Amino acid sequence: LVPNATTSLNVGVCERALGHYVRAKRALGRALEEHRAAGGSVLSESSVADAQGYLKEIDGLLARAKVTVKPDGAAIVVDGRPLAADGGGYAAGVEAPGAGAPAPAGSFDLVLDPGNHVFVLTRKGFSDAVVNRTFAPGATLDLALELDKLPATIKVSAEVEGAIVRVGNSDVGPAPVDVLRPAGTYPVTVSKEGFVTYETTLTVKAGEEAKIDATLPKKKLAVE
Repeated sequence: LVPNATTSLNVGVCERALGHYVRAKRALGRALEEHRAAGGSVLSESSVADAQGYLKEIDGLLARAKVTVKPDGAAIVVDGRPLAADGGGYAAGVEAPGAGAPAPAGSFDLVLDPGNHVFVLTRKGFSDAVVNRTFAPGATLDLALELDKLPATIKVSAEVEGAIVRVGNSDVGPAPVDVLRPAGTYPVTVSKEGFVTYETTLTVKAGEEAKIDATLPKKKLAVE
C-alpha cells in the first residue's frame, strides 16, 4: 500500500527463502530502485550490499528457456499463470493465476524458477498441448511447443437403410457413419442400388462437426 525500499527488500528476502526466485529478483530490484529514487536515504549500506548479493546469487539460479510456439496465436500458461513481460523477454510465476494470453510470434526468451513446470498451450481448432518439464538451477535450454490440429468430424445419416457413404475417394461404410478427416473440402456421396444417389460438397474446419442427412428418392422405373 505504501511503496518503500525497506518493504520491497523484505518481500524479496521472503520470496528468495521460498524459492520464488523470479519474484524475488523483481522485489529486490524494485527495492534498489526505490532506494535510489529516495536519494539513497532509505536502505543502509549493508542492506544495499545484501540486495545486490542476493540478485547476483539469484541470477545464477534462474532457469532460462528459448521457447518456440506453433501455431502463432496459441495461448500459453505456465503452472496456471500467464506470462509477464520481463525486459526484452518474459517471466513465469509472476502474474496471478488465470487464462493464458497469446504467446509472442516465433521464439521468445523465458526466465523461470528452477524445478518442475507445466506448460499448457491452447488454440481453437487444435488439441491442447500439455508439457511437463524440469529445469535445473542455472539451466538454459530450447523448448518447442506445438499444437496438433483437431480433425473435423463428418456425420452422415440416410433415410434409406444400407446406403453406402463415400467421402472423397474412400468408401467409409453404410450410413449412419462418423468420419474423421483433416480440415478441407470433400465430395460426399450416399448411394444404394435402386435409389437416386445423394451428392454434395462439404467444407469443414479443424475441430468442426458437420452433419449430413441424405435423402435418396427411389428411381423411377422405365415404362416400355
